[in-house]
Amino acid sequence: MGAPREEDAGSRVLLFVGALNLLSTDGSPRMNETSQLDVLDLLSANQRLIERLEAKNARLRDSVAELMLEIQALREALGHARSETDPK
Repeated sequence: MGAPREEDAGSRVLLFVGALNLLSTDGSPRMNETSQLDVLDLLSANQRLIERLEAKNARLRDSVAELMLEIQALREALGHARSETDPK
């Protein structure tokens, strides 16, 4: 499952901000332009954090795969049978 496209995320943000403004019908102040920009900044920062975490996760998965291959090579070099958890 890939990350949402930027224009999709932007459309959802605008819908969200619009919904917040529509909900302000009880006399309370509507979301002003500064508040909308704050929401957009926060969502943008969250998106960047998610992208960094996904990249870190991919690097960690690669490291785990490398370590598993090294463990397998060491086992084979020592003449040990495959691990019981190895599906092969």
